[in-house]
Amino acid sequence: MLLTGCSDGCVRLVSFDGALVWERAVGSGGVLSVDLLLSGDSGGGSGGCSALVAAGSMDGSVSVLSGDTGALLSTCRPHTKYVVRVVWAPPSVDGVNGVDGVNGECGAPTLLVSASHDQTVGVHLWWGAGQGAAGGGGRAAAAAAAGGSAADVDGGNDGGDPEPASGSSYAGGGCSSGGGALSPDPRPIPFSGPVHDVCVLGDGVTLAVAVKGSNYLSLVDLVGRPAGAAGAAGAAWAAGAAGSQAGAGAGAGAGAGARAGTGTGAGATSTGSHPGSGTSGRTRNVSRVNMNEAGDDHVSLSARALSLSPDGRHLLVATDSTRALLLRTCSWKASRVMFVPSEQFHSPACAWHRDGAYVYLSAPAGQVWVLHVGSCRVVAKLCAHKGGVRNLDYDAARNLLATCSLDRSCRMFR
Repeated sequence: MLLTGCSDGCVRLVSFDGALVWERAVGSGGVLSVDLLLSGDSGGGSGGCSALVAAGSMDGSVSVLSGDTGALLSTCRPHTKYVVRVVWAPPSVDGVNGVDGVNGECGAPTLLVSASHDQTVGVHLWWGAGQGAAGGGGRAAAAAAAGGSAADVDGGNDGGDPEPASGSSYAGGGCSSGGGALSPDPRPIPFSGPVHDVCVLGDGVTLAVAVKGSNYLSLVDLVGRPAGAAGAAGAAWAAGAAGSQAGAGAGAGAGAGARAGTGTGAGATSTGSHPGSGTSGRTRNVSRVNMNEAGDDHVSLSARALSLSPDGRHLLVATDSTRALLLRTCSWKASRVMFVPSEQFHSPACAWHRDGAYVYLSAPAGQVWVLHVGSCRVVAKLCAHKGGVRNLDYDAARNLLATCSLDRSCRMFR
């Protein structure tokens, strides 16, 4: 099956032979990003569905649909401009996230991240059917995970259902066993420019953020740390390898990974915190990694697309220049620099092959280049589309590459 978002505001699931399985209109603008969460990865938050689909639209809305039927489970409008990426955060390693029962235990909410051109990243809470969204204890823990308090999620201390943020809305319905609720982030994380892409690292709680016009790669602690534990940014985390699901517009799954919080020159980081995020005694740390090889602040490039390697040890960064960087997640030093052509208004996209020896990078004129990681040489050029490649995704289980384009078509490569 191929899952894709379309310019008419619909999300469509089609079989590999082109037959339409279902379609659902989710917004007044085109759908720019979709992501798939399988029931085994949701920690019990799928609400009885075998999969959940998240969709981000040009009208600033974020929607959650049933992967089985396409039914609209919940929707909100947390952003004022294009939502260019939505990503489900995978269950985190036990003892790492700092909040018991968040993204790793049945009955707890699942984190959904959205990135927008309004210069913010939102970390939302998805409550599946039968989960304790209305329970004080569970909701307080979820609010702490989002960097706030129970009052932040409720909109008050009246104990009622969560209220949407300004400009948000909810839609009921859904699976045979019930629907769910999406609680928007009450305090989205601000950045210095439009956000192009986000990627959850292998620990399940660290988010890499690509910001336009910045030579820095931002690292956000999704869950937040207790007061006094902010220095944990230098610790290394390990996680089991995870697969990726095919679907043009969907992000690849995260694998094992590590990160380091200090350094000098290229790869050096500076640490801060999200303003106003500590009302519950927890701080959402934000670090920055300088991608300039010389370590200066000259903006020679900025990140446009991110993809984590299957083992989680490297992050592929496609930039707005002719360079693509391969960063080690343990030190944030560049281990490889690859070169691909670029042009005005080009939207880079990237993905990894399952063995970690090859990467896929979009190129002008509808092409996708396959490069060998060790030698940085181009080993194949796929003539995928007549228009620019909008996004691509690799399915490791089936060894399939899915691409979508501005020419209104999707292609599959084996």
